[in-house]
Amino acid sequence: MFGALLRGCTSHLAVLKLSRNTFVTKKGKELPPSFKQFLTSSLALKHISLSSCKLSLEALKQLLLGLACNESTADVELDISCNSLGQAGAQVLESCLHGIKCLASLDISENGLESDLGSIVTAASKNKSLKHLYLGRNLQSTKTKYVSQVMDIIIQMLQEDDCVLQTLSLADSKLKGEIYSVINALGSNQCLENLDISGNQMGDVGARLVAKALQINSKIKCINYDRNNITLQGFSDIAYGLERYVTLSVFSLQVPAGVFVTESVLYVCTATQRFATCHSQFMTHYHA
Repeated sequence: MFGALLRGCTSHLAVLKLSRNTFVTKKGKELPPSFKQFLTSSLALKHISLSSCKLSLEALKQLLLGLACNESTADVELDISCNSLGQAGAQVLESCLHGIKCLASLDISENGLESDLGSIVTAASKNKSLKHLYLGRNLQSTKTKYVSQVMDIIIQMLQEDDCVLQTLSLADSKLKGEIYSVINALGSNQCLENLDISGNQMGDVGARLVAKALQINSKIKCINYDRNNITLQGFSDIAYGLERYVTLSVFSLQVPAGVFVTESVLYVCTATQRFATCHSQFMTHYHA
């Protein structure tokens, strides 16, 4: 396939979606050179999706090296989520990631990276063309001490003076209290615009910290806080933060089953209405 792409699609092909197609080579044979050559010579490629393709380590390496050698395109979005890359894959990412100057977005969600996620974040922080990073579903079964180390590295990245990251996703990682320090770090960050911290079971403490961060940070435009076990007290805290925040465009938040739309919930809606003139939007999802 990549031989055909190399011969006829290097000039105009912008989007390549191959998700859920198992990446295999004949037994005992190496990857065809056309795979890397296409990635190196493509002039218009902007989006590559290889999610759930069972990428081998060699395929991952050739993919990253091919993009690293491409000096003709820019702002490439790469989705290699759900490939079970594990520790070995993390080492490949760590060694290659900082040199891919055409890369603007990277999705490595659900790859079993666990404690090795920290080294990837360090490598990503050195790549100043990378502005969107999706890391979710990699830490659910990781020991607490290793999760803390990964969070410290993420905080360090966010607090760097030359940080360029605009989107960060830690969705569905079940981080609970381990993510509190990351939320606190938002106060000093002035580049992040989109934050997905859904599915982390943070509860009302997390909601209170988000509310405080909103009073300090003036850059964030979108926060996803779904599936975090929030109660009415959490709604009140978020409402307080929203009343004082005029930059936010989207705040996605679920009303859990069994929570009645009463005073605190209505207070959140009222708070968002107060800055509707700033083209802000508050999305509340009701689930029976």
